[in-house]
Amino acid sequence: MNYINAKYAEVSVSDVAKYIGITSRYLANIFKEMSNSSPKQYITERRMKKAEELITTTEIPMKEIAKIVGYEDPLSFSKSYKAYAAYRRSSIETPVSKQKTKPQRSDFAASLSVFIALLAFP
Repeated sequence: MNYINAKYAEVSVSDVAKYIGITSRYLANIFKEMSNSSPKQYITERRMKKAEELITTTEIPMKEIAKIVGYEDPLSFSKSYKAYAAYRRSSIETPVSKQKTKPQRSDFAASLSVFIALLAFP
């Protein structure tokens, strides 16, 4: 998790898998099992959260924000950010009783960190 959080703007799923020494498919399976999302979704969410922070707290142009968070194409960033913003709005408006429960990110990060540590020390 720390690796993704530190390099979210430049990292890919295959980079993460190589970093911890497993296949991309195995990494995807672990992510799915622990968080109900894929590594790609996690990376994209991390990028979008940083973009949201920059949009709301700075005067940096959108084109530059796109580059900062890892998008070479501002149009691609714009589409991804609009989808993210729509998702955030819908999840905020959805009553708690109707939301699916899933592990908290902090629980997921801790579990994945333990798993990665175990892989590093056979």
